[in-house]
Amino acid sequence: MRLAHIWLLAAVAALALKLFTYEYYLADDPTCGIAARLRPSMVSHQLLHRGDLVLLSDENRFLGAWLYEAMVNWGYLAVIAAGPICWYARKQRGSPSI
Repeated sequence: MRLAHIWLLAAVAALALKLFTYEYYLADDPTCGIAARLRPSMVSHQLLHRGDLVLLSDENRFLGAWLYEAMVNWGYLAVIAAGPICWYARKQRGSPSI
């Protein structure tokens, strides 16, 4: 049961990261970073909207940008798919359910 709760928490966090944050850039400045938005969207890289909360900002490229990009591009799908795959593998082995 504990593994299912951990997976569910990770899946919700990964999906929230994808839907409610984005990597922003400015049209006339090399500054970029991560901003939070109120309405969910699948767009992960866009101009900074007025009123959005800036979570992280750097003049060139913020530390861990590659990790954020991987998570919002395909990583959230891997986290979501990992739960059912692990559950199926444990069922095939004859282990007790999660």
